[in-house]
Amino acid sequence: MTVQRIMQAGWRRGLVELHIQLRSKTERAMHAFIPAMFGVLFYTIGADPLPGTGLTYGHLLLPGGIAMSVFQTGLLTLSYNLAGEREDGTLLRLRGMPGGIHSYLIGKAVSVAAVTGGYVVVMAVLGGLFVDLHLPQNPTAWATLLAVLVLGLLAMVGLGASVGALAPNPRLVAVVSLPAIGLIPISGLIFPFGSMPQLVQYIANAFPLKWLAQGIRTALLPDTPAVTQMPGNGQLPLVFAVLAAWTLAGALLAPILLRRTARRQSGSALEKARSKATATQ
Repeated sequence: MTVQRIMQAGWRRGLVELHIQLRSKTERAMHAFIPAMFGVLFYTIGADPLPGTGLTYGHLLLPGGIAMSVFQTGLLTLSYNLAGEREDGTLLRLRGMPGGIHSYLIGKAVSVAAVTGGYVVVMAVLGGLFVDLHLPQNPTAWATLLAVLVLGLLAMVGLGASVGALAPNPRLVAVVSLPAIGLIPISGLIFPFGSMPQLVQYIANAFPLKWLAQGIRTALLPDTPAVTQMPGNGQLPLVFAVLAAWTLAGALLAPILLRRTARRQSGSALEKARSKATATQ
């Protein structure tokens, strides 16, 4: 199967998945959670001054909300859905399709990108509505924002696919996700990164969420010394290097794990897993 056909198959799969998500009340409710939460935060503390910067907490919350949306859709939701698709036979069917694993991952990236685009629009509207925030005003800042979002999205999709391939079932994905959720408060999404203890900063620096939020903030916030010298801002070359490294790791690891998972599946093993899951409910 040629690269072009794999891309086309992945694009079609992504559009189908997006359509299914938009028709699902549960999925719509999940997608509405982050904007609703950040809308409350914008309303309650968004106008409060951020010490030493001349900015408000709203300027911190807008990039944080965008980064959290990529984190949720690319890692948490994707890994849960992928583990579920192991149980319903989706991965088993991919085993006999040329380029099936790659088109599957491309489809996931397409659906996640579409949802993330919706989040960006909603967050921008909320920021402008409550605290008079604005998106970038020059091409360089727009290019930076787009590049950071693309790399961050690909990094999260690779990581989410890897987690989903490793977890035996969706219930265990929820358990595995708990440490990942712990990255949210320490990665500078809601609270200034520089206010975290040094050890906590070291932990956050090891994962892509902190760098994704940092890159988005750098693209959105004004280029002033008070802002760029704050811990957790600036350093775009390092931001791109870390996100690119996570993207490459996910691109190499996720297909290997998904192929291994598909090879280990069979019709009888799938039916046994379904029976076991039914018996434990």
